[in-house]
Amino acid sequence: MNESESDRVFVMKTLDGLFHQMRISPNLFPKSVKVNFYQSNYKQDTMCFYYDDTEKVFTLPVVIDEILEYLKYYDSLNELKLGPLFFYPSQQLLIYKDTRISLRHTHNKILYEIITNKNEGISKIILYKSIWPNDAEIFMNKLDTHLTNLKNFIGDKFKYEIKLKTNKGRLTVID
Repeated sequence: MNESESDRVFVMKTLDGLFHQMRISPNLFPKSVKVNFYQSNYKQDTMCFYYDDTEKVFTLPVVIDEILEYLKYYDSLNELKLGPLFFYPSQQLLIYKDTRISLRHTHNKILYEIITNKNEGISKIILYKSIWPNDAEIFMNKLDTHLTNLKNFIGDKFKYEIKLKTNKGRLTVID
């Protein structure tokens, strides 16, 4: 591994650690990152984040707040779909036709986790800990109550039933 490759690996591991420490969803991680370290004074070192069709270039050194602001902006563009519903997690907003509702933090977090983990499901324990990280004990009935309340809330507002299934402790949504 050459020096520039080891620098890139170091930067990626550092970013990954920062993203996890700041509880940034892995779905917001860039698809790829390219870091250019130049040995001359004529060009500045850069770091490029690549998403689907976009590129964001940061001049190094970069303040982590600049990266976080960009990730928040990028996240605000994300639209998730659940059946006929459109979900905007960063805005805590759920839309169907002309009806828009704002979700409480807990419902927003639950809905985000079950939609983004639709294929493989999410461990109910991991979901619980992501919502209530300071709870010393895990009370699964607390999570189950919030799941029921979320299903009822969406059913009442949109006349749409969210179908959830738990298998071996993993919660999945059936779309």
